[in-house]
Amino acid sequence: MQSNQLFKRHEISTPVDLIRTEPEKPIDKNSLTRSEGQKKKRKLAEGTSEASAVGIAELQDAITNLRIEFDTQMIGFEEQFGRHTTMLQEIKGMLIRMQSKDEEEEEEED
Repeated sequence: MQSNQLFKRHEISTPVDLIRTEPEKPIDKNSLTRSEGQKKKRKLAEGTSEASAVGIAELQDAITNLRIEFDTQMIGFEEQFGRHTTMLQEIKGMLIRMQSKDEEEEEEED
């Protein structure tokens, strides 16, 4: 299962701010004075960090949910593998017994 599907299933949206951190429109650097530029820069940084903090919390929850789901699936696979191994061993034992029986019958016929 892909992570996007798991995110959707757990109703977690991938925050755009984590993917794209550049401003929506380009900043005209020539029209800003140094202090205005610094204010704009700080504002953008604050907005990005706040949005990222929310996005990071959602991602951490998603990772935790994925880890739990993965662990659950792995336990199921291990149990299924154990059952299959047991069945294969039983089948092998039956085949060996059948082969021995056939060999005994052939020896009796001779």
